[in-house]
Amino acid sequence: MAEVRSGMSVVQAFDEVAVYFSSSEWRSLSSSQRELYRSVMRETYQCMLAAGCHIQKPEIISRLEDGGDPWLEED
Repeated sequence: MAEVRSGMSVVQAFDEVAVYFSSSEWRSLSSSQRELYRSVMRETYQCMLAAGCHIQKPEIISRLEDGGDPWLEED
């Protein structure tokens, strides 16, 4: 179970600051924008860990670490 702080789980807190793209939005980004996104998302996750938030790794972070595209499936 995720750690809870002030009524919000840490996973929910990560989702509050995470940015998610559709595949078409992701394709519209330049390579430098994609790299900046990867860097910021990984750093955000690392900061949460450093602050003592012990959570299961979000799927988007796993995708980034595996070199995959982080975009969400479009409906």
